[in-house]
Amino acid sequence: MSDDDIVIDTEADLGDGEATPEMRLKKLRLERDEARKNASEHLAGWQRAKADYVNLERRMRESGSEVKRITIAALVLDILQAYDSLQMAVLHAAGTPAEAGIRATLKQLDDALVTHGVKKIHPQKGDAFDPHTHEPMQTVATDQKEEDNTVDTTLQTGFKIDDVVIRPARVTIKHLT
Repeated sequence: MSDDDIVIDTEADLGDGEATPEMRLKKLRLERDEARKNASEHLAGWQRAKADYVNLERRMRESGSEVKRITIAALVLDILQAYDSLQMAVLHAAGTPAEAGIRATLKQLDDALVTHGVKKIHPQKGDAFDPHTHEPMQTVATDQKEEDNTVDTTLQTGFKIDDVVIRPARVTIKHLT
């Protein structure tokens, strides 16, 4: 049934007893068009609100993980001195009964850091020097071209969360003379 097939009940009162059937039909069509327009506007508003809500949820998830990363980084920075002390204690306690206990404590701390996404930066001898994750503390002369700009010794372990370096590894590097 199309708009032109509408049958008008001439007995129905649309509020204007003087109106002709054609006038009543025109009034109904205008009301219908207005209702469609309002429905379309409400739908568009609802869709915008839904999109805003989805975007807000995404931003909240992202900021929550950023807050978590910052909190963990701050905690790691606070405990690094104790971590370094435990590493030194292992060296000084080597061969004594205390060594096993210190190593066990250090392992527990390492495991806790890994659980929270913290990774160690501990380059090995011969690894390429990376200025983004290594801090050169000293250079050592070498006459071997393939050893130029490589790690000689790791003096202190570094740490990172994801790709964010909390503390670079402190190293000595070989430099071609």
